[in-house]
Amino acid sequence: MGEFKLPSGNTTNRSFELDNLESIFRFHEKYRDLVIVYVVICLFICVFGAVSNSICLISIYLYPRLRHRGNILVGHLVLLNVVLCSTVYSLSSVSLLLRGLRWLYLPPNFCNWVEYYYFCIHCLVWHECFLAMNRFIAVMLPHHYNRIASKRAILLTIFLGYLVPFTLNVYASSTTVPTFSANPPFGGCLFNLHSNTIFQVIHGVLGVYIPMVVIGVAYSIVCIRVLVTKLYLKQKLTGSMKRRVIMAQMLFAAFLWFCLTYLPQPILTTFFKSIYLRYPISYFGVRWALAFGSSTSSITYAMTNKEFRTGMLFVVRCRKGNLAEVKGTLEMGNGTTRGDGANCRSALYSGRQNKLSKIEVNGNQVDTTN
Repeated sequence: MGEFKLPSGNTTNRSFELDNLESIFRFHEKYRDLVIVYVVICLFICVFGAVSNSICLISIYLYPRLRHRGNILVGHLVLLNVVLCSTVYSLSSVSLLLRGLRWLYLPPNFCNWVEYYYFCIHCLVWHECFLAMNRFIAVMLPHHYNRIASKRAILLTIFLGYLVPFTLNVYASSTTVPTFSANPPFGGCLFNLHSNTIFQVIHGVLGVYIPMVVIGVAYSIVCIRVLVTKLYLKQKLTGSMKRRVIMAQMLFAAFLWFCLTYLPQPILTTFFKSIYLRYPISYFGVRWALAFGSSTSSITYAMTNKEFRTGMLFVVRCRKGNLAEVKGTLEMGNGTTRGDGANCRSALYSGRQNKLSKIEVNGNQVDTTN
């Protein structure tokens, strides 16, 4: 996309842009120490998030109880959080710091990089939406679950999760007027006031808020169904159904945490933007919350799901005895191996050589494909 230049005759718009830029420089000079603290804390959060989510991702691949087809979509969601922590939020904090340097020339289309930022955010939300629908069918329509649990169906689900984000952000990069520009008080890249207002609404509603509503409705129905089954009908859940419900509850808790950390920024930016001028710390607080949400999503998994907690501890400790919970034998293709004596290296080797589909606990086979 070529460099955007305001028409030569449009002195009002040029003056407006220059006033904005001067206002951004003044705020950076006034709160330079606060900006540096923001960048340092944000980078620390991002490093922690990249490490913690990587541990979670490795545990899904390595730990036998988590290594099954039902967790492919979960693993992909964790991978997106790794990308957000390692690239998106870290780049966002550094770009904000660069915006305040008078001596550093930043081209007018510098904020085009935010299209990548929103692409990753939209991918996270849409993949979480498809994962919620997957869990909805697993609990509410279990007889139809096998139709969406095949490898082909899972790959198709992952592809569809990228379709809407890609379309939205490719269109954003193809417009004549840049969709994003630096905005006061600190020069964060937000929607350009001169860009298409209708597209701005579509970008937010279709990219984030519609899938968020679908996720909330899907998990709410699952929770109501479980409560009715347990409290009203007095029925016990089967083993496989119990695992599916536990997984849905874990993902619902992670989604609620995402809402708590993501929504403050768009709410304040849209409806209470003047609060940034009166309380500059709020500008950085909501951005810390954004990074913190993705960084601690794996912690939410560990807190709400025993298997994820044990799997992540298994990876962190990486020594003999970490598979003590998996009592009995682990069926590894043609042969078997004792779970109690397994370590990280043997588990990794076995995981590469064999497809683990069932675990034998206390003499009973447990199907882990949920």
